[in-house]
Amino acid sequence: MPGPMAFQAAQPQPFGPSAYAPMPGQEGGFGNPAQPAYSYGPTPPPTDEPWKPVTRDPDRKTYVAVTGNPALTVVGKTSGRLEVAPLAAHAVFVEVSRLSFFISELNRKITGTEFDVGYHLYPQGQGARGFYLGPRYLSGSGDIPEASWEFKGFGGDLGYQWVIANHLVFNLGAGIARIEGKADLKEDAYDLPEGIDQEDLGAFSLSSQEEAFWVPMLTLGLGLAI
Repeated sequence: MPGPMAFQAAQPQPFGPSAYAPMPGQEGGFGNPAQPAYSYGPTPPPTDEPWKPVTRDPDRKTYVAVTGNPALTVVGKTSGRLEVAPLAAHAVFVEVSRLSFFISELNRKITGTEFDVGYHLYPQGQGARGFYLGPRYLSGSGDIPEASWEFKGFGGDLGYQWVIANHLVFNLGAGIARIEGKADLKEDAYDLPEGIDQEDLGAFSLSSQEEAFWVPMLTLGLGLAI
């Protein structure tokens, strides 16, 4: 019959870190609490720099923005704008528009070009981004076989320009302009609409038909910025 000492030696060892002590050269694992059992990649070196979240730089400025504006294409005007902000709150722009109208009285499609130059104030001081307002000067001209025409005027607009990820631009704005237009019939005009006598053609060619009116402006622009 086994003695007490043999019975004591047969008892299982208690569960714990000592049961899984690493062999020499196999540091780590559950038997070495000072080192993690699993590794998912190299551990970055320690640094004294505090962690900082990635946020939008509030001092970032937009110096140049190029946008296209199809908001008035349905009524015959498609525009493109180049805007430059040399100073934090001040920007200048040039806008070129292609005009295409159908005049039912003449039964003609009128085409022409409009040029606008203007200034925008950006109170937030981040260049060409944020809320803006300012004046503009505009002029345009066109030509058809029967007549030539031109106009000029002044206006102003206001709006808001979003710059997404510092490069994608979305612009929403509105304004109004007062323009004066003039049309001149040509001496060699043909196929005039009913109501204009060919005998009166010379009188019409020596005179101008002038008119002043208000026109709305709408911006729904999309483009790029730097």
